Amino acid sequence: MVLSNLIYKHELRVARKAGVTLGRAWRDQDLASKLPAVRSGDTDAAVMLLKTLDPNLRALRVDVLGTECVPFLDTIEDGLKRSDDPDLALLAGTTRIFAAWKVRTGAWAKDVSRERFDEFHAMLPPAYEHLVHATNAAPERPDALNRLQWFGLGAGMHREDLDFLWERIIDRDPWHHASHQSRLQVLCQKWKGSHEEMFAFARQAAAHARAGDPLLELVPRAHVERFMMLQREREDDVVTVGDLVSLRKEYLTDPGVRSEIIGAADLWLSGDNDHPGREEIAHEFGAALYFAGETELAARVLRLAGRTIPESSAWIQWELSAEYEYVRARRKLGIPLANQVPLRT
Repeated sequence: MVLSNLIYKHELRVARKAGVTLGRAWRDQDLASKLPAVRSGDTDAAVMLLKTLDPNLRALRVDVLGTECVPFLDTIEDGLKRSDDPDLALLAGTTRIFAAWKVRTGAWAKDVSRERFDEFHAMLPPAYEHLVHATNAAPERPDALNRLQWFGLGAGMHREDLDFLWERIIDRDPWHHASHQSRLQVLCQKWKGSHEEMFAFARQAAAHARAGDPLLELVPRAHVERFMMLQREREDDVVTVGDLVSLRKEYLTDPGVRSEIIGAADLWLSGDNDHPGREEIAHEFGAALYFAGETELAARVLRLAGRTIPESSAWIQWELSAEYEYVRARRKLGIPLANQVPLRT
């Protein structure tokens, strides 16, 4: 126990010295400049940020702001009594969903207490009303429909209703990246689908994607989901770090898996990668390529990743000490971050 604590402290020190943390990785100067005001309770500033015409920026902003505004949910919902602004309704619905999930936590259902589930389900219904209003008041935008996908997963919506939502989303924007990420969750085995449906969806999106298209990251994301379930299926056999490493190597060095991830990464790198979530996509591809042993391609991708590791990324699923392993990977690949301290040998 003493030795493991010492190792953990060393790994944490290495990551902190390199400036590596867990969180959200994005590029949006306007959002960054307004966040301090939003965190101080300026919900009007948050609503104004959602009025951008760029669908990728709006999707990013509603995701970030929905999390940041949880402490101000009552203020936002009180504002809806005096305004029918669809962006305010979108923020209210998104924030309420985040607040509910904060109560539930991201744990597997079997590990969530009945009390937490009851509170979670009691909190969700108003989000539906807010998002339906936002959907109807802004008929050209898919953002509120996308958030309804997450409402539906939490509320136990039937699969046919979730399919209906998806049809409405692609009618509005067939290439909406954030909505595709949500739909992948709907189709994965742990929610409402199967491995076959999830991979078919990811592969179809990749087959129609252009160079640099963010939809290409659905391919490694699907493999992360598949590996997560594989790990649970073999939980009796995966009891040590060595067991996890062996299972990860077995999965990612499969020729079919490896070639699929490489093909998607090559096409993504061949574009301009001008997307506010570029760093998160780079982490998704980079972790998969690195653990698959594709070091040259992994290095090219990870040069586009920064110091923030997305909390839902492959690093988290495939490594017990994600921040440390990321710092270590960059050093091995010859692209170290500044201020690194010596690594444990």
